[in-house]
Amino acid sequence: MDFGFVVIPTPVEPTTPAPAPASTTPVVPATSVPTSAPTTPATTDELSNTGFDGAVLMAMGLLLTMLGGGAVVLTGRRRRASTTRH
Repeated sequence: MDFGFVVIPTPVEPTTPAPAPASTTPVVPATSVPTSAPTTPATTDELSNTGFDGAVLMAMGLLLTMLGGGAVVLTGRRRRASTTRH
């Protein structure tokens, strides 16, 4: 595929490693409050946490696909109708 441009990589300067820590004594992590896992299983009708059900998401996807295809068709028709050479 020809995108009409060329990507030229720019050189990256090498990074220097971080200095070692001065202290060698171990650090004790803070104690955390234990949390319990949710006891109710997630329902299978929910799709992620969007609040939309599957049918609404499918309809929105279909609408976006049709709009995108229509834009491609209109662009092609406009280019064919144009008198300038592309």
